Amino acid sequence: MYEGLAHKLLAVPFPDDLELNLVEGVLVRDNGIHSDQKDLILIRGKAGRLPYAEHYLVPIWEAIAVFEVKKRFTLELMNEYFAKTAGMSQLFREYPLREISSDDAIARCRGYRPRFEPEPIGYCASEGVLRSNLEEDISLPLRIGIGFQGPAKWSTFRRQCEKTISETIIAAHLHQLPTLVVSGNHALVKTNGSPYFVPTKEDLYIPYATTHGNPWLFIAKIIWERLIETEGYRWTVYSDDDDPESLLPLCALSMPEFSYVPVVAICQNYTFGWLPRYPVNPYQ
Repeated sequence: MYEGLAHKLLAVPFPDDLELNLVEGVLVRDNGIHSDQKDLILIRGKAGRLPYAEHYLVPIWEAIAVFEVKKRFTLELMNEYFAKTAGMSQLFREYPLREISSDDAIARCRGYRPRFEPEPIGYCASEGVLRSNLEEDISLPLRIGIGFQGPAKWSTFRRQCEKTISETIIAAHLHQLPTLVVSGNHALVKTNGSPYFVPTKEDLYIPYATTHGNPWLFIAKIIWERLIETEGYRWTVYSDDDDPESLLPLCALSMPEFSYVPVVAICQNYTFGWLPRYPVNPYQ
């Protein structure tokens, strides 16, 4: 039921001439390793069907986004989703990186471009580890969880997310964690610079923020950003979007140890808009 509803809603923001398709199936590498069954996979073009089944076999490099659809993301289901996403890491080994896309994203959230500053002055030794995680994260298919119902209060959703992330983020690499999780009117957004980010000082990195209102707008914008970066589209779909989305950081990683820092120790509030197509000058 909810997979069908998600299929209809996800088809709305994208014109037919993009030749995008949403299919149910599994992701597979060229060595035969494959994922478990995925609720929805966004691809361009068509994929081959599994023998004697209605599901599809999608090469992982052809997937734009992978969706997990639930009626509601309870704390238990969110923990399972984070664990499942991290468990997909074997599919991502030796995945080709998108250098230009990751360069733009790192410039947004870290303030320098790796192509010009491979060893930026003033950053700690573990900056290279963080940069490698960001480069992999931005190159991989989007991983989006959709829960149609969620907590009534934003604060309840934030506590749920913080509990899941505080227990997961240390054990898993950043690139193994979900890109976006929607829960009713709330959303957990990965602030990896593609396109959303929270600028911080050198020894701190904010991996996630939360928002509330219309999370489907975040789904559409994050997918559009990926299409712009990977397919070269330059349509002004959201060029008149002057209303910024409010993002409240959820947690931070203190470097060089990558230790978990709760949000109350960092900030009060942030508001950022969608800035994917504008050139970034890290020296401004």
